[in-house]
Amino acid sequence: MSQTESRHDEQSLNFKNYSDMTNADKIRAAEIMYGTGSRQHEAAIKKFSR
Repeated sequence: MSQTESRHDEQSLNFKNYSDMTNADKIRAAEIMYGTGSRQHEAAIKKFSR
């Protein structure tokens, strides 16, 4: 599984440890928490899309 693939469907991000999350998971979490296109979501895309 690449870092751009999410291991989870739509709204289910169930992690006990931040280090278990892929970069795509972190972007998706920001999208869920702050909304699609929000400042935080855009910052997560920029930070984790390397």
